[in-house]
Amino acid sequence: MQNLLTAVAWSMLWASSVTAEDVAPPQAWSPSLMMQVKKIGSVVVSPDGQRVAFAVRQAVMEGDVSEYRTHIHVANTDGSQPRQLTQGEKSCDDPQWSPDGKWIAFVSGRVGKKNLWAIPIDGGEAAQLTELKSDVGSFRWSPLGSSLAFTSIDAPTEDEERRTREKDDAKVVDENIKLNRLHVVDFAAPPQSRPQPRQLTTGPLSIVSDARAGRSGYDWSPDGKTLIVAHASSPRPDEWPSADLSLVDVASGTVQRLVNANSADTSPLFSPDGESIAYTASDDPPTWGGTRTVCVIPSTGGPPTKLAGTRDGFGRYSELVGWSEDGSRLYFTEVHGTSMKVLALPMEGDPVEISPGEGLSASGMSLGGVSLNAKRTHFGFGWEKLNQPPEAFVSAVSKFDPAVVSSVHSDLTKPPSGRTEVVRWKSTEDMEIEGLLTYPVGYEQGKRCPLLLVIHGGPMGVFTET
Repeated sequence: MQNLLTAVAWSMLWASSVTAEDVAPPQAWSPSLMMQVKKIGSVVVSPDGQRVAFAVRQAVMEGDVSEYRTHIHVANTDGSQPRQLTQGEKSCDDPQWSPDGKWIAFVSGRVGKKNLWAIPIDGGEAAQLTELKSDVGSFRWSPLGSSLAFTSIDAPTEDEERRTREKDDAKVVDENIKLNRLHVVDFAAPPQSRPQPRQLTTGPLSIVSDARAGRSGYDWSPDGKTLIVAHASSPRPDEWPSADLSLVDVASGTVQRLVNANSADTSPLFSPDGESIAYTASDDPPTWGGTRTVCVIPSTGGPPTKLAGTRDGFGRYSELVGWSEDGSRLYFTEVHGTSMKVLALPMEGDPVEISPGEGLSASGMSLGGVSLNAKRTHFGFGWEKLNQPPEAFVSAVSKFDPAVVSSVHSDLTKPPSGRTEVVRWKSTEDMEIEGLLTYPVGYEQGKRCPLLLVIHGGPMGVFTET
C-alpha cells in the first residue's frame, strides 16, 4: 500500500511539473511554434462595403495528417461578429462575393478536383457549381451575378485516365500540353439543377496566368456580354512573351483580337463604363527582367495610350488592382525599397501614393494581396509587421485608413524577437543597395556575433518588411 501511495504521489508531482512546463510561455522561437503562425490569403470586401471575407491558411498536424488547410472567415468591416464560414477537412479558398452580396463563391477539392462552390452568407450549406476532371484555376462573377467565368486546363482523356490508374503515367516535357481554357457556368440559387459549363475558348489559345500576367488574365465587361482575355498559344513557360489581348463574346464564343503587338500584353481590366481597357505591356522585345508600361485602349479598338511610368518600372511585383469609381485613375501596388505601396495612376500625370506620409511602411509594415470591391469603395488586404503576424485589414478608398478585421493570432504566444532595421550601402557605379538587418535577441552594442547572410535571387528579387 505504501508503495502504491508513493507511486501515486510521484505521478501527481510529475504531472503537475509537466503541466506547469507546458503552460509556461516559450522563451524563443522554434520550428513547432513557427508552424502555429497562420497565413492570410484573399481579403475581399462585400459590394456594399459592410462585410469582409478572408481566407486563413494554417498547418494541421494531427495523427497521420500533415498538411496546410485553408478556410474562409467573414466579419463586419468594423471587425465585429467574426466567424468561420467554411469547415471540414478539405481546403476552401479564393472567396468572392456575388454582386448582390448574398453568396460567396470559392474553390475547393471537397469532391475530387478543385471545383467551384457557393455558400449563402446568412447561413446554409455550400452548393457545388461545377464537377470537372481538372482543377478550376481562377474565376470571376459576372457583373449581374447570373454566371461565373473560370479557367481550367484541358481535361484528361479516357486513355490518359486509364494510364494514370495503371501507373503508366510517365510524362515527356513539352508533349501533350494541356491548354488553360476559359469557361462560363450559369448561376442559379440552389436547389435548382446544376447547369453544365460552356467552354468559350478553343484551338491554340491558352489563358495567360503566369507571374508576368499579374493577378488577372481576364475581365468581364460591365454589361456582362464580353470578356477581355490575355492569351498565348501555349502555357509553356517560354510562351509568355507572345501574350496578346482578345475580346470573347460570351454568347457565341467568337474571339476578336484587340492587341497584337511585339510586347507581352497582360492583366486586362475593363473601365467602369466599358469604353476602355487597361492592361500592362512589357518592353519590346519582352525580357524577363525588364519593365512594363500601363496602357489604356478603347474597347472597340484603336491605338493604345501609354500612361506615366512608375518608380519601379511596373516590375515583377507591381500589379493592377482596379479602376477608380469614376474611371479617372487606376489603383496599383508596387514595391518601393523594402515595402509594398498602394498608388493611383491617373489617365494624365504621374502616380501618386494614396496612403498618407510614408504610407504602408510608416510603422515598418508591409501588405499583400490588395483587392478592390465591386463598387470600388473599399480595399481589402493582408498586413503585417516585422514582429507581428499577418491579419486581414480593410480601408475605404476615399481615405486610406487601415482597420483590422481579424484576430486569428490572438492566442499565439510570441517570444521576444530581434530588432530589424533597413540598412543601405553603396555598390558599384554608386548604386544604393538595401538590406534588412535583424539583430539577435538581447543584442549588446559593440559585441561581436556571427552574421548569417540570406541572399535573394535576381535581377528582380526583393525582401520586404514581413
